[in-house]
Amino acid sequence: MRAANWLYAALIAAGFVTGQLASTPALADHDADVKNCFSGDDDRAAERVTACTRVIESGKANTHDLAGAYNWRGEAHRILKQYELALADYARSIEINPDSVYPFANRAEVYRLQGKFELVVQDSTQAIRIDPALNASYAIRGMAYEKMGDLAHAREDFNKALSLPVKGNDGAWAQDIARNHLQSIGGGDNPGGNNAGANPGNAGNDQNPNAGNRAPDAGTNAGGNVLMNK
Repeated sequence: MRAANWLYAALIAAGFVTGQLASTPALADHDADVKNCFSGDDDRAAERVTACTRVIESGKANTHDLAGAYNWRGEAHRILKQYELALADYARSIEINPDSVYPFANRAEVYRLQGKFELVVQDSTQAIRIDPALNASYAIRGMAYEKMGDLAHAREDFNKALSLPVKGNDGAWAQDIARNHLQSIGGGDNPGGNNAGANPGNAGNDQNPNAGNRAPDAGTNAGGNVLMNK
């Protein structure tokens, strides 16, 4: 279970969740829904879907928070393996705020889980254009290239993921993935990476336990959060 209170406090400090403590019960309920929606708590994914839906339908969210709510609801749907619902929410988040890296990165991960590798490359590339320092985008795209048989580009992406400082809650996961896959296909330039051994429990596991909880700017960059995060 993630430290939901820490994440919400970080979002407030970064200015991604707006407003002071609510002065009325209705606003207090809205703030509680925002907190639950953006919590990144995978164990409560169904509850997060409900909370995010209330945020979306409330009419009280600003543009960044609305984009973030769609992204976070998409992440909750991903955890529940409701991939088409997740894709629809990421698309809506991108429509509202196309400058956010996280819906693109998160959607790429869902496409990867569905085996739609050309779409993985497309969305990961766009995420990298927006934020060239997000390790996870290179790891996800590298896995897609590997599945497509393009080992040269796969190696390039895995090495890039290792060469960058760890960024976001999934940065260590991304470097573990890169190391593991380079051991399989060869061609590692930086086998230790910038966070060698930091997350050994996930080595060899392509599932990203932190998708959607990539960074404390979660509710916006677009919305911001990762693997996002708004």
